[in-house]
Formats: sequence, C-alpha cells, structure tokens
Amino acid sequence: MKKRKYAIFLGIILIVAGTIACGGKDTASEKDRIKEIEVYDDDNEPVTIQENEIVNTEFYELSGDKFRSYIKKEKFTKENWKEFFSIREEHLEYNEYQSEGDLYHLGIYKVHQKKDFCMVFDIVNDDMESRDNVFEKGTGTLGWGQNKSDGTKFQLTIDDVSCTKAEGTIIYVDIPEELWQPCSDGTDRKGFRVKDGEKLYEFYDDGTPVKLDMFI
Repeated sequence: MKKRKYAIFLGIILIVAGTIACGGKDTASEKDRIKEIEVYDDDNEPVTIQENEIVNTEFYELSGDKFRSYIKKEKFTKENWKEFFSIREEHLEYNEYQSEGDLYHLGIYKVHQKKDFCMVFDIVNDDMESRDNVFEKGTGTLGWGQNKSDGTKFQLTIDDVSCTKAEGTIIYVDIPEELWQPCSDGTDRKGFRVKDGEKLYEFYDDGTPVKLDMFI
C-alpha cells in the first residue's frame, strides 16, 4: 500500500469488458486505449508504524482528535465528483515486468474510503474515445497509456472526463494543503502522520483508499 506505482502490476489490463456494476459497460471503439485498473483491498487499514520506524521525519504529526476533525462523509454525485477526482501522470521505467512508458492515472488523491460508491464516465477528445467506464468500490486508480501508435503522446485532462452516473457515499479527509509534506522514502508521494493514543499512522496522497470509519 505504501508504494502505489509498484503495485501497478496487480492491476487488470483490459480493452473491452462485459457488463460491470453501476449499470455501465466498457464499449470498444477505434479510439479506445488500453486501460489499467489498479485494485485494492477494501479492508486496507492505514499504515501503522513504531516510533523507532519513522522515516518521514518531516511529516506533520496530528493528534487523533485533530485528525478526526478533518474527516467528512458525503454523498457522491454527478455535481460534486470533480471535487474528489484528478489526473496525474507517471513515468514507468523499464524492468523485467514491463516496458518503459508513460501513463495517465485517474484517481482520488485525497485520503479517502469508498463505501457503496460508483461512477460511470466517458472520456472523449481528439485523441481518445472511451465510453461507459466504471470507477467503483474496489478500484484504486484507472490508468491509460499515453503513447500513440506513431510514437507521439495524446493529451488527457480532467475536462475530457464526463460523468454520466454517480452514486454512493465517500468518506474523506479534508486536510489543509500545508500539512502535506514530501516523503523521505525515495518516492514522490506526500503525507502526514497521526498519533492516536499509543498508535502511529501514516497517510499518503497516492490514491490508495484506506479504512477511515475506524476513526469515527
């Protein structure tokens, strides 16, 4: 859970899928791009560490009560989905499991827990057409390769994403931006630490959902 980009090989590579939850389908077209779904365990708990295991020494450390004051629970709708989702780019180095390449990732980079949650959306621009995609409980991020067949790269922004259906509830941490600090573990993530009683937790902006109702 600590290193999202190293978990990417647990994803499912697909171009066309059958009927999926939330009433959506992935429909093929000549412009469809390979999509990668990074999955996660819905029972993931936050990373627990010991005092002598702290690597991210620059992290802000919040009390359990202060952390709880930032936790919010909202209905997920077609009107508010953009408050949670964003697109990030990632460069993948060549290794024994994969070739070198670049990806766009669509995900929720707030600390969050998806309960009964689902979004169906289309992506349409000059380079890409992918309709009835599903982002649901059990999905960490969705990724698309950036390279075209001619070697050039296509563009993708959050404005190319159109939500056609949204339902469910999301629990998230609405923490101020200044409390996010860079990790010291060699990754490009940011995070913060929480001391709740005798336990220490670390949270990261890598898009991995974690259990939050354990704090409520």
